[in-house]
Amino acid sequence: MARYRSVRLITRRHKHTKTLVLLTGICIIFALTGIMMKNTGLAGNTATDVQKWEYIHENQDLYPEALLDDLERNDELLDFAAGYPTADHTAQGAITRKERREPCPLLLQWDTRWGYVDYGSDVIGITGCGPTCLAMVIIGLTGNAAATPDYLANEAEGKGYYISGQGTAWSFLVDEAQLFDLQVSQYSEADESELKRILDEKGLVICSMRPGDFEQDKNRLTMMP
Repeated sequence: MARYRSVRLITRRHKHTKTLVLLTGICIIFALTGIMMKNTGLAGNTATDVQKWEYIHENQDLYPEALLDDLERNDELLDFAAGYPTADHTAQGAITRKERREPCPLLLQWDTRWGYVDYGSDVIGITGCGPTCLAMVIIGLTGNAAATPDYLANEAEGKGYYISGQGTAWSFLVDEAQLFDLQVSQYSEADESELKRILDEKGLVICSMRPGDFEQDKNRLTMMP
């Protein structure tokens, strides 16, 4: 049975308990069926996909290697990558009413609403998996639409939680969650059956993934029921 290390459980103080589990280590994902990924696209861009690929190929020197690697594995980043060299590095939108009503809104770090905002060594679309995952959880559990990925990225960097060469510190996910009235408890281990139970009870899970199926480098993702 798969084992999981450094597990922290976060529950909202509410009569209907909701949970967030933070995991580090090697994780086997077993409850992602039915999660649909979507790309918001680059507003106002009428170029065809072929033209976008050609532009990126001809201008590779304008791109960080991490983005080119991500694009190679996931062509949903095509619109984001095409707009990267000339993007305005500011937030361009807010959480929608629909997203605010969802138990756990699907937010993508390369969404152009916040993906080009500077964070750490690059932009949220490349380095902001932690703030984006936490935004999904905070909005899902509290309904607070102010907790956007760009807001949380700014909080993390401003408070010294971004670690050069590593990314967002795990302690930020815990400390910032507490500011949104989420109670934090820590567990030394959790196995697959415990995680499945949490998901079955409508809990939310943030996993820190080592290199493998999802990324060449470590990354975080949110699991939802």
